[in-house]
Amino acid sequence: MKKFEYKIVTVPVKSVWTGKIDEDLLLNTLNDLGKEGWEVVTVSPPATDMSSKDRFIILKKEIN
Repeated sequence: MKKFEYKIVTVPVKSVWTGKIDEDLLLNTLNDLGKEGWEVVTVSPPATDMSSKDRFIILKKEIN
C-alpha cells in the first residue's frame, strides 16, 4: 500500500479585490517543491472565491 506525506503551503493574496498573487514567487516555490517530489493535490479556497485573503495549496509526496 502506498503511503503519503502531506504539506500545506500558504499563498498570500496581494489584493483581496482582484485576487492577485505573486505568480513568480508561487511558480518558484512549486518548482522547488516539485524537485523534492511534492505534487499539488488541490488549492483551497478556489481562485473564484474572492472573499479569502490567502490561498492554501495542499501537496503530497509518497513515502517509503
